[in-house]
Amino acid sequence: MLLVSKYFGNGSSDPKKGQGWCLMSCSKFYNVFSNVVRSAFLIPKSTIFLSKEVDNWSLFWDVHYVHKILIDAGLRSEVCFDIGLLRQTIFYVNKYILLKPRLRLHGMNTVTMAYYHGYPGTGCNESDGCFASLEKYHQRIGRIQYTHQRMGDYLLEAGVPQWKLRKIYIGVDDKHFSPVSDGRKKEIRCKLGIPESAIVVGSFQKDGQGWGDGTEPKLIKGPDIFVDTMRMLKGLVPELHVLLTGPARGFVKAGLSASGIPHTHLCLDRYHDLPELYNALDLYLVSSREEGGPKAVLESMASGVPLVSTPVGQAVELICPEVNGLLSTGFSPEELSSLCYKGIGDVALRKQMVESGIHTAGLNTYASQTELWLDFFEGIEVD
Repeated sequence: MLLVSKYFGNGSSDPKKGQGWCLMSCSKFYNVFSNVVRSAFLIPKSTIFLSKEVDNWSLFWDVHYVHKILIDAGLRSEVCFDIGLLRQTIFYVNKYILLKPRLRLHGMNTVTMAYYHGYPGTGCNESDGCFASLEKYHQRIGRIQYTHQRMGDYLLEAGVPQWKLRKIYIGVDDKHFSPVSDGRKKEIRCKLGIPESAIVVGSFQKDGQGWGDGTEPKLIKGPDIFVDTMRMLKGLVPELHVLLTGPARGFVKAGLSASGIPHTHLCLDRYHDLPELYNALDLYLVSSREEGGPKAVLESMASGVPLVSTPVGQAVELICPEVNGLLSTGFSPEELSSLCYKGIGDVALRKQMVESGIHTAGLNTYASQTELWLDFFEGIEVD
């Protein structure tokens, strides 16, 4: 009863809110009830459940590929709504479960999770809240995936023992992301309405607050850095054109327009439509201040697109500067625009980055991570 009330109760006396809560809770209560009943007939820890994420968004695909790895390895695995499941192993790719510890860290399941980013003390209340909760409840978590050593060090500082931690990069599906011929690149640009002569730089992410037009920037994703970098690059590359995807890009679009930089913004319905956009690019820029991945690092490499990145997430470990990409020392638009210019104009370096990037991506495909994920779910214990 406590579990259900914590999940559904909103503590509001507002009748309008109460009506909305009633409509929403009927469906969710049915799911919870179904899972409780189902758990009574399941052998404990017989199936690895992966908590369902929002359809077609970034974390959804992280769950999708982990699930595929487990199924292909012959393990019982299922992606589902998780509340109400009992005595099972559950994997959460979203660290925000830590903000409501009584809901999922109640001790009746073997909990595993990913913790990609969210450094404490950086001014983000949600990150601080997750980290504080982790310090208090890590005994109830059996295993944690992290993607880069800086995050791993923070997890150790939180008191998580080393034996619970596994570093596994966010991989790439090289069956979907791959290079194309110059002729195919020309066709894609024509379809997108981008001039053949343009120098196209890509940015494929969500970097505005909320799910509206995104005029308020989500600074952790560096939209201000991106705009300033593009403005400086425009002075060096007059034929610059920016290709954007993702929701809530209003801040970036307004900044590009104010700087007179042509740009195209597409909102894709399917993740598997994204590879074609990479194939239209001359360069990809990661401008974030903090990341777990991002996915764009290996997606760019697998697509044969030269990459420039800030020193974030797994980019720091995967990029070998001037071999398979270009990595800035900080977050200065001046440095980033200089690196972009170099990545666009140095023909020999571009060839080197493309060839080495494809090789790096090949070493980090989801298919190559089977043993890592089998180890992740093996022998899980809680304190």
